[in-house]
Amino acid sequence: MTNGEEIAQRLMWRTLLDGIGALDRSGPTGQRARQWIAAVDPESSFSFENVREAVGIDPDVLRAALLGKSRRGGLPAAARAAIIWSRHRGADGVVMRAAASRS
Repeated sequence: MTNGEEIAQRLMWRTLLDGIGALDRSGPTGQRARQWIAAVDPESSFSFENVREAVGIDPDVLRAALLGKSRRGGLPAAARAAIIWSRHRGADGVVMRAAASRS
């Protein structure tokens, strides 16, 4: 992976984590986050579809974990994202630490 590709992937992870973090907010911010995650929009560069593709996570699995009822007793969205990340890539890495610090 080139330096430019790594930077782009980190930006996509940051975008994804910001959207996930907004799920736990009330009002319009949380509503927009839920709409962003639920929307299927392959045209927009920063759509949920394209962001999750850039980081290599199945969109249906991620949507179900984020928007569905949690079997883990109502974990915050950022904590659910950290669990998804650890299952997908492993517990090491900058993004895992960022997700865990937001929960």
